[in-house]
Amino acid sequence: MAKIVILTGSPHFNGASQKLADSFEKGIEEAENEVYRYDAGLQGESKPHFLQLEHAPGMEIGIPDNDVVEKEVIPKLLAADVVVLVSSLYYFGINAQLKAVIDRFYDYNHELKDKK
Repeated sequence: MAKIVILTGSPHFNGASQKLADSFEKGIEEAENEVYRYDAGLQGESKPHFLQLEHAPGMEIGIPDNDVVEKEVIPKLLAADVVVLVSSLYYFGINAQLKAVIDRFYDYNHELKDKK
């Protein structure tokens, strides 16, 4: 049994990326693997993984107090055997919602370098 983390970024509920991730997740669960999934694009205002600070020089970005990425996603990611990234492609790059989560991995590069 493998521990698998799925990170998605599309903000489109029931879009192509979400359907792809749903099918993949169903397959890994049927194979009796442990799955954790975080849909970065669907978090909305109740669970933001970054905040744009108003009235700040350069409109700086801050991390919220109830940071779900630090408290939930990173521990699951560090314990995982396999990491799956699912994103729509916008001009040959991943979307901003998923990129904002991936950028938070920097402090954990050494622990993540051998993940599949």
